[in-house]
Amino acid sequence: MPSTWSGLATLQGLFSRQLVRKTSKAYSLLAKALLCVQLCLLCTVSLAQESITYDVEGVEDAKLRNNIRLHLSGLDVEKALLADPYWQDEVAEAVATAVQPYGFYNSETKVRIQEGDKVTVTVALNAPLTINKVTREIIGAGREDEAFRERFNSLKLKEGDVLNQTIYESFKSPCLTTLFPMAILIISGRQHA
Repeated sequence: MPSTWSGLATLQGLFSRQLVRKTSKAYSLLAKALLCVQLCLLCTVSLAQESITYDVEGVEDAKLRNNIRLHLSGLDVEKALLADPYWQDEVAEAVATAVQPYGFYNSETKVRIQEGDKVTVTVALNAPLTINKVTREIIGAGREDEAFRERFNSLKLKEGDVLNQTIYESFKSPCLTTLFPMAILIISGRQHA
């Protein structure tokens, strides 16, 4: 027969387990509430991030300047972080990516942080890649096709021009399906110092 003390010990164990469960549930709820508060704060901070206005200097061509701004707008960075060399390199890479299709493969970029939400990006495009030689050859049945030859010879890039990838791609892409089996187009270039 169980003693009074063992009965009390059993009751004490039962109450202890219930207290632990209730305490665990309370801590669990508290942890979940704190997590929700942290997420809300994170969302608020990210939404409150001020947008950066980039002032692009050193580039006269409007098309190039707009392409640089487009690439810079894709960067997800806070203005305060732009003092960090890592983010300045990211800005320089975005600028380099923006100007390469227009033949500038050796650009240099400097970042200056101004008052307010303004950041000045100074770009030195440096020497562009120019076309050294254009060699065209039609092999096969395309040689006899007048319309094909006319289209094939309509490439606007010539020796001495800056290699503009947009012009080259606009010529190449629609023609590849018809030109590729019948023709070879080789463009070589050199970069002037």
